[in-house]
Amino acid sequence: MVPLSASGFMLGTTVEVFGRKDLKPNERLALLNGLLGYLFAVIFLQVDLGQPWRLVYPMFVSLGPAAVLFLVAWHVATYLSVQVAELVPAFSEWMGMPKLKQFIKSMILGLTIAGIILSTLHQGALGALFTYAPGKVHPLWFSAPFQWFHFFCSSIFAGLCMLITVSTICKKTMAWRCDDNFLDNLDRQTIGLAKGSTLALITYLVIKIIGVAHDGDWSYLATGWGQWFMLEMGVGVILPIFLFTYAIRNNLVGLARFTAIITVLGIALNRLNTALITFNWKLYQEIPHWREVVIVILIYSLYIVTYRFVLYRLPILYAWKASEEKS
Repeated sequence: MVPLSASGFMLGTTVEVFGRKDLKPNERLALLNGLLGYLFAVIFLQVDLGQPWRLVYPMFVSLGPAAVLFLVAWHVATYLSVQVAELVPAFSEWMGMPKLKQFIKSMILGLTIAGIILSTLHQGALGALFTYAPGKVHPLWFSAPFQWFHFFCSSIFAGLCMLITVSTICKKTMAWRCDDNFLDNLDRQTIGLAKGSTLALITYLVIKIIGVAHDGDWSYLATGWGQWFMLEMGVGVILPIFLFTYAIRNNLVGLARFTAIITVLGIALNRLNTALITFNWKLYQEIPHWREVVIVILIYSLYIVTYRFVLYRLPILYAWKASEEKS
């Protein structure tokens, strides 16, 4: 869920730092997607730990400033706080608290920059965690010098494509909650997000090839794992590059949205391959217990319900009117 939540810092940077106000209608949806993604990733982690009260140990008890886990723990906690603050304006509009909104808006640039730093380092640090187990992850999915960059670069197009997917679902299922500004600009914004995704996909493909060449892993491509790797890259990276390019050149919004869904599934497959399917590839393949599957379905169901609950009540898909604020 973490790479799919990168839309928060991506759109926040684009709108607040680089001044792309034309993407403003999608900014709050991107921030909400980032907040809930990180929040439920933490919930997943607590369930996975089995002892959630030990979640703070890497941060306060067993301090290891040189450890990647120390870095990840602090980045997740602080970035989650930043994302909550970035959505306070929407909450204050809903609750009729204009002074709180003005207070947060006065430091929104600082919050955005903090989000850039924390999320960038955190996405890369998640990849660096796998350097703790270099012999367990298959070499085609592991490259010590580039692992952090693989995770960071893939989070860019994953977050943008997730935003395209979520905005499409909102348009189809909650159009009554969207204002004209959101609906009228959605097609143009989708093409713009597709352009950014294409550039990130190309960069990711080049870095993956460089990683394989640097480590001399070409021989693995002739194995069964190599065929699985090429399938992942072909369907999850190369195919979206061509489809996005064709959609952008011909202004085919529907094709861009379909490609975004393929890309989201591709990045999900990449993370599953890295952390589960190819982990311990020399020994065995992990088969999740049915209870684990039930827990995953339960948490994702809560995630969807919470997502819709917030969209139903807070001004995320529509702009809050001044008359509503006064009343």
